[in-house]
Amino acid sequence: MTVENSACANQFNTTITLAHICTHDFRGLGQDSCQYDSGGPVILRQQQQLSQPSRMYVLGVISYGGTCGARYGVGVNTRMTSHLRWIWTYLQNAGGVCVP
Repeated sequence: MTVENSACANQFNTTITLAHICTHDFRGLGQDSCQYDSGGPVILRQQQQLSQPSRMYVLGVISYGGTCGARYGVGVNTRMTSHLRWIWTYLQNAGGVCVP
């Protein structure tokens, strides 16, 4: 689940910009990021209809958090949509394809 950037900024006592997306372990299962998770994906799994398979969307890239695996932990991540122009340009120059 995502959390408002202002609440995230208060948690870490730092500036959180629109280039960030903050996540929160709202179930308290200790599913927060840990060291060595940085650079990994923040994924949203969404199912439109029960008869169809779910789709997965990359929302961000893990940056940092508080205590490793903390229950109800908050994490700060890089927001993918803030860098789409660069990603598309890089993929195009590398001969790749990006499907919006």
